[in-house]
Amino acid sequence: FTVRLGDYNIFSEEDVHLVDPKTYRVEQIRPHPEFKARGFYNDVALIKLTREVEFNDYSLPVCLPPPDMAARHLDHLMGQTPTVIGYGSTHYDGQESPFLREAQLPIWRNEDCNEAYLQPITDIFLCAGYVEGGRDACQGDSGGPLNYYVHSGQWVQIGIVSFGNRCAEPGYPGVYTRLTQFMPWIHANML
Repeated sequence: FTVRLGDYNIFSEEDVHLVDPKTYRVEQIRPHPEFKARGFYNDVALIKLTREVEFNDYSLPVCLPPPDMAARHLDHLMGQTPTVIGYGSTHYDGQESPFLREAQLPIWRNEDCNEAYLQPITDIFLCAGYVEGGRDACQGDSGGPLNYYVHSGQWVQIGIVSFGNRCAEPGYPGVYTRLTQFMPWIHANML
């Protein structure tokens, strides 16, 4: 496997001189030991690359959630609009986007999200999307970040795209792995 960082158009080499993407080989993948495909419980993994990442203007690190964010259970983010990014399709069963896209999506209370889905939406998940639909992560975005811009000028990753009901359907927000719930596992298993 490989990871490519800093790319804008994944189907073209013409923008390479503009953004200088870098490709890294994957040395190891460590999925959560209690991952369950049915229900996407514990949908998180760590990836170790064979060499250190060279950051530039087009690939920058994102911060992990601080401990106080986990303690507050993200209640302070209700109604805020973090940003999901990815190359996924722009509609259900559509083609993946060649360009990196983003959408700002409001956070839902888990109790409201739980009413939309048959499976229990527990505290290991967080939900984001518009009640009326129209914008969402979609197929091909799974595993991508849901980032929140904090006042200190930093981006903090608060979620990982996990699942949803099709894409951007009214009344069905996207469901994300809530990163704050997995910080002890992440810190104990950093590769």
